[in-house]
Amino acid sequence: MTRQVFRTLLIAVLMLLPACAFAQDFGLSINAGVKKKIVKGLNIAAAFELRTQDLSSEMERIDVGLDVGYKPIEYFKFGVGYDFIYKYAPKHETDSMNVVDSYWSPRNRVNVYVTGILPIGDFELSLRERYQFTHRSRSTAKKWNSLGVAQEDKVISAKNDHEFRSRLKGEYKIRPVHLTPYLALEMYNDLTDSFAVDKLKVTVGLGYTLKKKHGFDLYYRYTAGIADAEDEMHLLAVGYEFKF
Repeated sequence: MTRQVFRTLLIAVLMLLPACAFAQDFGLSINAGVKKKIVKGLNIAAAFELRTQDLSSEMERIDVGLDVGYKPIEYFKFGVGYDFIYKYAPKHETDSMNVVDSYWSPRNRVNVYVTGILPIGDFELSLRERYQFTHRSRSTAKKWNSLGVAQEDKVISAKNDHEFRSRLKGEYKIRPVHLTPYLALEMYNDLTDSFAVDKLKVTVGLGYTLKKKHGFDLYYRYTAGIADAEDEMHLLAVGYEFKF
């Protein structure tokens, strides 16, 4: 049975690769995490993510997060989370023909969320509403002109982002083989810009649970940049979570 499951996961990866292979904005994500049950309905989870960009040729971000979730009843869950994000900006040329060196930008993110859950047999539909605050710390980067002469360092100012994220997710549990295919649609709204839609995400994935302790996840995600075209991205991700 286990061989059949991993064969299914391999086939899914091979099917997703053609959708990403020719996309210039293609990245890979590796996720790992642990989840601990404190009492009935209350869980604490820690997660780590490593993500690449630009046809996976360079780093995009490192993310370490902590989440506390509470599910008092079957149909409702709420929680709070924190993430430290180390985001990489590659070397690039400005409109004035200057060259800005690559740099890392640290970010602190806090979120609170509420999820409504509607189970229908083996099918489950959920709607998650999340408020997200992100603080980007001030950074500097080396800069040169077109002749290679050093210029005054570029200063990337500190910035605060306030976003409201709505995610609709449907999943179906195939119990004999512990597989869970799912589809999720998520919309970002910028609270500092009259609730304008910032970007959209579509995720297609497949989860697998082994002995109730080991959770594996494989998904493809397309992000459409609405406010900023540079946010557009195709992402292929694999993840693992240990529950105890």
